[in-house]
Amino acid sequence: MGKNSAQYNFHKNCRNLIMHIKCLISVVMLTLLAGCGVSATYQTKGSYSGETQKQYTYALLSPLSHPLSKQEMQGFLLEKGYTVIPDKLYKIILENFIIQDALVFQCNAAGTAERAVIGISQKVSCSAVDYISGKRIYNGFGEHMGDFEEDDFIGATAAALNNISYTGESGHILSLQELATSFAARENSPPDHEEDNKSEASFGTGFFINNKGFIATNHHVIDECKSISVETNIGNIASAEIVTYSEDNDLAVIKTSINSKKYASISAPPLQGEYVATYGFPLIGLLSDDGIYTDGRINALKGFGGDKNYLQVSLPVQSGNSGGALVNKYGQLVGIIASKLNAIKVADMTGEIPQNVNFAVKESRLTRLLDRVNILYSSNHSGKKAYLPEDLNKEIKSYTVLISCQY
Repeated sequence: MGKNSAQYNFHKNCRNLIMHIKCLISVVMLTLLAGCGVSATYQTKGSYSGETQKQYTYALLSPLSHPLSKQEMQGFLLEKGYTVIPDKLYKIILENFIIQDALVFQCNAAGTAERAVIGISQKVSCSAVDYISGKRIYNGFGEHMGDFEEDDFIGATAAALNNISYTGESGHILSLQELATSFAARENSPPDHEEDNKSEASFGTGFFINNKGFIATNHHVIDECKSISVETNIGNIASAEIVTYSEDNDLAVIKTSINSKKYASISAPPLQGEYVATYGFPLIGLLSDDGIYTDGRINALKGFGGDKNYLQVSLPVQSGNSGGALVNKYGQLVGIIASKLNAIKVADMTGEIPQNVNFAVKESRLTRLLDRVNILYSSNHSGKKAYLPEDLNKEIKSYTVLISCQY
């Protein structure tokens, strides 16, 4: 028994030693691998659609890209010879300029994969669409593993963009001077339709001012329309007719057969620094079709060039917000969203791009227009009760309409 016990202990100790050696080897291998900076690309795919032979010069980076991919996207595309437009200029470019030879690039995470004992690799999917047509031109996929998460994204993004063609130019980042002078400005006025018979539409925002079907909006929203229709927040659709307007104040009143129980109430004069909000339909078809709520402050009680008919506000305004109700925290109307500062002209004059410099027509200009044609409206200057933003959103939405203009 003593001999057998000694043999058993010997074999047991050997097994334990072997296990310890294996563990030690694994630790050493992992340490060495980590210390040496393990980096491997497992997949790199990318192809262009067969529909285009167009040569592209500009690369517009989408702000919807994954944050860890953005830096690599910019650097990689610069190496490929593109003139890169950073994502911070995305909205300004989209709203104000026409670029015939630009691709919009977007890269996002596409999952992960375990890679033996080494670690986990990151997958990234990238696409590029034509700025004008919106058609997908390039589609790529990459998978990479590095020492850190940032390395994973950088390597996978480079792999997904690997098959992007060289432009043959020297890559650089778009300057403000190029922004203001190189591209054609988008026309916000209705196009000339004498050249064709195709029906085109534009969209704006309006709001009920009483329960008799009267709706206030901007004059430029309904100007030159062959037909006008409105859609309420609950989906009721009806045609509308112009009742009165003021080109000088960019205001108009239209009437529809829909009688809304909810409508805006006019407030006392607005205050500088006052909290304000609006609900409207900016960039419809690109952003949410359900309407968007935004808020900010009244920055000044005069508009561009000291115009006393306007307010300057900080809340974000895009094409399609025009004609929306600007209300204070009590839900009272203080203005009508009208316009934004022309980013093209300001960049050309000052070398700087303005951010959130927008304007609204004062509520007093609307009441003057309504009084002139004896249209009733509600004035509520007392019994103030502040709304929470989420409740204020519901209140404005209840009497806001989408206006469609057919040319």
